[in-house]
Amino acid sequence: MTVADRENAFSSPIVERSLRLPVSGAAYGGVAATKPMHQTAAVRLNQSARASFCIGILLAVSSCHQPTRTGKADRDAAVEVMVPEHGAYTGAFIDFGEAEEDVTLEGIEDFDNMVGKHQAIIASSSYWGEQDFPTASLKVIWQHRSLPLVFWSPWDRPYEQSKGPDRFSLTSIIAGTWDKYIDDWADAAKAFGKPMIVVFG
Repeated sequence: MTVADRENAFSSPIVERSLRLPVSGAAYGGVAATKPMHQTAAVRLNQSARASFCIGILLAVSSCHQPTRTGKADRDAAVEVMVPEHGAYTGAFIDFGEAEEDVTLEGIEDFDNMVGKHQAIIASSSYWGEQDFPTASLKVIWQHRSLPLVFWSPWDRPYEQSKGPDRFSLTSIIAGTWDKYIDDWADAAKAFGKPMIVVFG
C-alpha cells in the first residue's frame, strides 16, 4: 500500500451510523498528521505493516460490540462500535509531546477546526518507559466522542527513533522481566471499561 493508497483509503465516505459512541450527533472526517514523519508512529511501520495496521483497525473495532443504551446520552454508558457499511474509519495522529501522550481536548479540537472535520479515531502512545497506563489521555479522547488508538511501545527514554533495543528488548519481554507491568497495564485497560484499539510496537 503506497502513501497515496493509504490516504485514499482514509478519505472514503463515512456512513452516519458508522460509530456509535455515548454522545450522539458526532460527524466523522478525513485523516491527517501534524507531526514530522520521523517523529510519528508511522515511521515504526514498514510498508506492508502499514497495510496490516489499517486492516487491524477494522478488525479490532469489529470485536468491540457492546449494547447501546437508549434514551438520554450517558458518557459512561456501554457503547457499540460498528464497522462502517461503506468506507473506513478516519482519524489523526496529532502532536501530543515527546511521549506522545500529553493529550488535551483543546489540542484535538484545534486539529478538528484546522481540517474542518471531527475525527472518529484519535491516536496517542503509551511508552513502556513511563510505566503507567494512559487513563487520563483516554478519558480526554472519549470526552471528544472519539475512539482511542494506543501505540503501546516498548521504548525507554530518551525516545529517539534510531536508538535501537533498550531495557525493553523483545528478549527481556519474552524472559518475563516485564510481566508485572504487562499485567498491571492490562488490568488498567479492563478497569477503563471502554473500547480502544491497541497496537504493539
